[in-house]
Amino acid sequence: AAHLAQEERNRVASNLLELTVRELFEWRYMQTDPNFGNFLYCPDGTLGLIDFGACRHYPDEFVEEYLRMVVACADRNREGVLDASRNLGFLTGDESRSMLDAHAEA
Repeated sequence: AAHLAQEERNRVASNLLELTVRELFEWRYMQTDPNFGNFLYCPDGTLGLIDFGACRHYPDEFVEEYLRMVVACADRNREGVLDASRNLGFLTGDESRSMLDAHAEA
């Protein structure tokens, strides 16, 4: 991709982000090995997703809680991020203050 013009590289990145968002929030099914060897960049600018050996379905409850965390992140709502992260199992409740600070700021 280094040989592509910046505009085209931006489009590829945007397509990758859109795919990730659609996988989780629309289809609730995600290819969970997102290394660049599992994508094809097609001449027409579209992306092809290959190698479905590591895929996972996400239940509605998980996706809804994850969306709450994303919104809390966007709103810079520290407690909302931490609460959703605990509900999702990303945090155990035993983290140090510095770990919670790093997690909430990430």
